[in-house]
Amino acid sequence: MADLVVHHHNLPELYAAMAGRLRQVAAADAAHFALYDPVKNVMRDYFWEKSALSAAEAERLVEDSPSGWAWQNQQSLVIPDLAADTRFLPVLTMLREKGLRSYCWLPLTTAEKRLGALGLGSSQTNAYGEKDMRLLPRVAKLVAVAVENALTREALVREKERLHMLLEVNNTLVTNRDLQKLFPVIFGFIRRMIRYDYASVAVYDEAAHSFVFLSARFSSD
Repeated sequence: MADLVVHHHNLPELYAAMAGRLRQVAAADAAHFALYDPVKNVMRDYFWEKSALSAAEAERLVEDSPSGWAWQNQQSLVIPDLAADTRFLPVLTMLREKGLRSYCWLPLTTAEKRLGALGLGSSQTNAYGEKDMRLLPRVAKLVAVAVENALTREALVREKERLHMLLEVNNTLVTNRDLQKLFPVIFGFIRRMIRYDYASVAVYDEAAHSFVFLSARFSSD
């Protein structure tokens, strides 16, 4: 796990690598990584099953999710028997349908930030004992640092792309004076950072006392 902290992984690659390693130290027939989204106040779950990370992510309200409970309370949550617990029924029912019988959630927290939660599931009941719960919180701390590093790298890459886009827009404004050609090019630059299907600019014509509209439509692909 410590090795993953210093390697350069994007989040999907990092999750898959961490899930594979977790199987070596604890019962982990399934795992998931939940990140807190402060904008929507939801936990965004990425599941790992049978050596593969799910392409689609699930979103659940913090109060409706066991990962949200672990994130909010900053405590591990262990459910020895999923069939015997009545909390978080939609989530527990989904886990049971995957053939899981016990599950544990651990907060993913660094010195700087509460990131989310790490979840591990087993096809056996009572899979997580005292020995596991001495080890797994320490593992979760390393996982949290690796996730924080990956998020920081992704943010830096996005910021670099934004700055590059602004430079391209500035260069285009300096070298091109034809509005009919200028704005479609600028719209294209912006669309690389913000996906949209239609854009327009209204330019006021003082002589005609009216607006001239320049627009561009893009494929939704």
